This record gives sequence, C-alpha cells and structure tokens, in this order.
Amino acid sequence: MLAAVAAAAIFVTKFTEYVKNEFNLRGRLVSLVAMGAGVAIAFGFGIEAFSVMLGDFGVAPEAWVDKVFTGLTIGAGAGFASDVAGR
Repeated sequence: MLAAVAAAAIFVTKFTEYVKNEFNLRGRLVSLVAMGAGVAIAFGFGIEAFSVMLGDFGVAPEAWVDKVFTGLTIGAGAGFASDVAGR
C-alpha cells in the first residue's frame, strides 16, 4: 500500500510540474494543485493508507476520511519527491 502512495506521489509531482509550467502558477496554487491531484488519485484508485497503518491499533477511519488524508499525504509527498529529485 505504501508503495502505491509513493508511486502516486511521483505521478502527482510530474503532473504538478506540468500544470505549474503550463499555467505559470506560483506559491500556494502549486500546493493546491498537488493536494487536489493527490486526493483525486486516492479516490480514483481507492488508496486508503491510513487504515492499513492504523489497523493494528484498532483504529478504523471512515473510508472517505482515509482517502482525503491519504490524498493530502500524496500531495505533500509530491513536493518531497520533487525536492529529492532536485527540481
């Protein structure tokens, strides 16, 4: 599951860079694009990383909450992946 989140973050990084360059976005708009794309991917592919990580502790968040937080994590990870790649 975490590999899916990492792969999604890499995809969101590329998508965000494309949108940023195409529409000349700066600042918070770039972050909003990344977060929105991350949430869309989490819902589209049914990625629920937090239920997997917290399941051992007996915590089971609602599916939509899990997907929103997973998507926000993917979007934030997109910035991290971009930094690691040196872009």
